Amino acid sequence: MSSALQTRPRSELASGRFGQTRYMIRRKFFKLFGGAFHIYDEAGNVAFYSRERGGALRRKALSSILRDTWLILDVDGNEVGKVEEDSMLLALVRRFLTNLLPQTFTGTLGGEQVLSFRQHFNPFIQKIDLDFSMDTQRRLDRRLGIAAAVLLCAIEGRQSGG
Repeated sequence: MSSALQTRPRSELASGRFGQTRYMIRRKFFKLFGGAFHIYDEAGNVAFYSRERGGALRRKALSSILRDTWLILDVDGNEVGKVEEDSMLLALVRRFLTNLLPQTFTGTLGGEQVLSFRQHFNPFIQKIDLDFSMDTQRRLDRRLGIAAAVLLCAIEGRQSGG
């Protein structure tokens, strides 16, 4: 079984900050150098950050030109899933209307959906709702899903000049 998949027994940490089914990721508007993100749990509390490696994400180059697609890799670099923009048609429209149509992404492992996230339309603050509720068996390490949402938030900020 892949290291990106949770194989550790359920611990206090997993049932707490890392065990939530929904998160809110908010990008700070006024930041001079680099991006700053706050990650909140369902109760609105700041959840965490982690320095432990849990896997990686790699952009799927050619297909990401039309529709954003990222591969989910385990700690050994093996592909275990993907995160993909909602639809090709909406993705093409977004290329021309940038922030007017918020993005929605779906994450899958072995063809089964394990996460979704949706951006909110707000010209000043970038927000993403991250939902793991469909991952009832906790196959995806929550930190990797959160990293995917933060990465896409940061990439979108660079592409739109924010």
